[in-house]
Amino acid sequence: DLSHATDKRRLLLDGVHCSLGHGEAVALVGPSGSGKSTLLKCLTGQIRGYHGDILVNGSPLSDMSNLDIARFSGLVSQHPYVFSGSVEDNLLYPLRSLAETAGLPFEPPSLDDRIFAVQQAGFYIDVLHFGLSLLPDGALSNTRVGRILAIREALQAQDSRDLEDMIIFFPQDDAIKPGTISWGHTLLENILCGTPRFTDPATSEMLLQTLIPRLMEHDMLETIFQVGMTHKVGTGGERLSGGQRQRLALASVLLKRPSILFLDEVAAVLDTRNRARLQELYDRLKGRCSILSIEHHLDDLHHFDRILVMQHARIVEHGSYDQLMQAGGVFAQMVTGGNDV
Repeated sequence: DLSHATDKRRLLLDGVHCSLGHGEAVALVGPSGSGKSTLLKCLTGQIRGYHGDILVNGSPLSDMSNLDIARFSGLVSQHPYVFSGSVEDNLLYPLRSLAETAGLPFEPPSLDDRIFAVQQAGFYIDVLHFGLSLLPDGALSNTRVGRILAIREALQAQDSRDLEDMIIFFPQDDAIKPGTISWGHTLLENILCGTPRFTDPATSEMLLQTLIPRLMEHDMLETIFQVGMTHKVGTGGERLSGGQRQRLALASVLLKRPSILFLDEVAAVLDTRNRARLQELYDRLKGRCSILSIEHHLDDLHHFDRILVMQHARIVEHGSYDQLMQAGGVFAQMVTGGNDV
């Protein structure tokens, strides 16, 4: 049983007992002040002065160093820290930090591993968008210039009605002439000979999904991805949206291939579309990575194997969504009283 109190002896955790199985996805819910964040801080080694035992594969967490904990687990918070630099700098930071802390040389993961982690986190389309939004590099090889022009020709040969709802095409006398690259227009504008009609995330993703087969066909997809990885995120990630910062943080953690993934109200600031993406990630990781997630939206919990309900520093209920709703207890009252906690 796990207990923890403040210096003034106010109980933050009062005899908490729970388990997390291999490959299991578990949600942790409860009203503000019920002990959720304190429990997560104990499980991730941020709080050490607790009473009781936390066992990881039978070994006490209290015997493990912060480096040991960082090796087998990953934590993504509601407001993850993103430092000034490129997307790639931030993506590789956890692995680089582990190597430096252990006094080992850093061995960068392969491009395939980076792409896989970014795809898992739902950040792949974002990175492609970053790459296509940059101006062509003056050092762009003739081969790649030729591929860009070939993609443009293939799109122009396509029925324009498929694209005209998404693109404002440039006039014929614009700076982008047939068979040439304009260094003053982005890669996307060079490919489209136009600019996206709408900039909302859903429409932008639809347009990129249309382009991906062409980029693959002309062997430019990985190139655009690598260009996108150089995108500068700005101080504190100011050039990224809140959802993009979270997806980047999640990708950097997944690149470590953790055995346990801790999520601290990650979905709380996401819109419905991105919460659905997060649920898809849970489904993909099930059976391979254990997940403990503090959740805010109670209507998004059907896909979790179990739900732990905290109240007054204790776990008062646990079970699947359907089991807890049928029981008509604390969780059911929280759901019927409002969707959020």
